[in-house]
Amino acid sequence: MLAIRSRRSHVLATAVGIIEDEVRIHRLTLATGDVVGQSAFWGGTLGLPVRECADDASEIALQASTIRFEQASPGTDLRYHFAINVPRGSIQRAAAWMEERHELLAFHGDPDEEDGATIAHTDRGALALYFLDAAGNVAELIANDHLDNGSDSPFGPDSFLEIAEIGLATTDTEATRAAIQEVLSAQILWAAWKAGC
Repeated sequence: MLAIRSRRSHVLATAVGIIEDEVRIHRLTLATGDVVGQSAFWGGTLGLPVRECADDASEIALQASTIRFEQASPGTDLRYHFAINVPRGSIQRAAAWMEERHELLAFHGDPDEEDGATIAHTDRGALALYFLDAAGNVAELIANDHLDNGSDSPFGPDSFLEIAEIGLATTDTEATRAAIQEVLSAQILWAAWKAGC
């Protein structure tokens, strides 16, 4: 698994990768078997602005990014992990707001988290919560105290600021790293999760 992380005030390392602060993800396109369900979840359940597109796709508007869901090829069941930045210091409000609308994923058997906890402490000093969207993607809301994006406003749809990261599963970490580095024209250092680790 590789992760592309966006907009950091300085280089931050994680178990899966490092990326300099020049990279921001403005638009993320994901295939889904249920464009209508994704629109209903992100728009109806969470209240984010949704634009239905003529090409059997929908776009979810965050404050500074867009998530586009396109119809997947028949017979495919794709799943992703992506993270969305929310204002620093807002994770408790985010959890309360989300729990009124949708189930959060709880941690079990993780030695670093209390059993049943729904808020995780990352190795970068950020706090995060996780949930499954309508297609079974693992979505993460992350509040990073290293970013200058604080807000005292009540948590709501306007608190979904931008795409923070997208995870990529690969069997060839080096080739994937090289391809992404070439496309982004940025110095990128990667680590990989390996089977059995």
